[in-house]
Amino acid sequence: MVHISDYDLEEARSRFASQWHGLLTSGDFNLSLSPEWLKAICSGLNVPRTPNVLVAQRREEVLGFLPYYITAGRLLGVPMTIVELGGNLLSYHQEIVAMECHLELLRECLGRAAPKWHLFIASSIRRDGPTADAMRSLADEVGGTLLRYSADASPYLPINMSWEQFLSSKSAKFRHNRKREEQTLRKSGRLDVRWFETAGDVSQLYDCMMEIESHSWKKSAGIAVSLRPHEQRYYQTLLPFLAERKALFANVLYLDDRPIAYNLCYFWNGKVGQLKTSFHEAYHSLSPGSVAIQIALRRAFELNAKEFDFLGDAQYHKLLWTDRVRHLESHYLFSPRLRSRLIGSIKSVKQALRPTGFHRIIRRNHG
Repeated sequence: MVHISDYDLEEARSRFASQWHGLLTSGDFNLSLSPEWLKAICSGLNVPRTPNVLVAQRREEVLGFLPYYITAGRLLGVPMTIVELGGNLLSYHQEIVAMECHLELLRECLGRAAPKWHLFIASSIRRDGPTADAMRSLADEVGGTLLRYSADASPYLPINMSWEQFLSSKSAKFRHNRKREEQTLRKSGRLDVRWFETAGDVSQLYDCMMEIESHSWKKSAGIAVSLRPHEQRYYQTLLPFLAERKALFANVLYLDDRPIAYNLCYFWNGKVGQLKTSFHEAYHSLSPGSVAIQIALRRAFELNAKEFDFLGDAQYHKLLWTDRVRHLESHYLFSPRLRSRLIGSIKSVKQALRPTGFHRIIRRNHG
């Protein structure tokens, strides 16, 4: 018999951290689904109330974890009680961290919000994953309306050969362009590539990131980390965690002792995940961002990584290297209550007319 208990995030992390990380490793889940990563997200966003965590157990064996939170929001101007998976705040390839009992955890999650819930959201989950299957089963059980929307198409590169063999598999033009980019940069001054992997490296890495972000194209677009205090808090918490887990995998390119590009990744459970990359706009013509990515990829091959995951949505600089993508979906389950059923019906019609962008019109109040 499965028993499910409810804890706040800090208590769940304190009591079950080793089992949580054990499931992450054995189930090959993304590291962003760890309790420490979720804590970093909450710190960055200044979430007034951190998510709760459902813990499923059979006797002493821990079977799974489901972080969740309940908010008040409006949809089409109508007040709604919204239940969300904790990974909706920010995660990659979101799944319920469990090897079984996915449906039981989802049932319990709704039970904690019953009878007043109107909408249940699971964002950016694997289209063919067990969480998506459980959401469809849950919709059948409660008799609600389930709407599914395409989210990211996330590129990744399986690694099953040497770097030289991989390059040989690409076109002559591709090889020429990548070689030219690196040679041009090296001829422009004294190029140093520095790797940041330990706790002692975190402060310098963060300073380099802020320096590069403040001179990147992102500054004029208003999206540089150096302009966004919530992202600064996030990375100030995340980087030490990655270093502590021996998962920090970041490089910074220096040209004549000046940091001009960085590529922030993690290397965990045999996979490299690319979290963020940027470059100094004054050096745009030298393609330092492209070179930083190439150097990270090459080292991933040299260290016998199983995969380089570009994370996030498909973009040109990622699709240069691979045509493989993971398709993610966001699921919106409307309860069978009258208010929810009407809104779900309206959204279902609108989905048929314009099948994207639904998540943008939900206004949430995390207070």
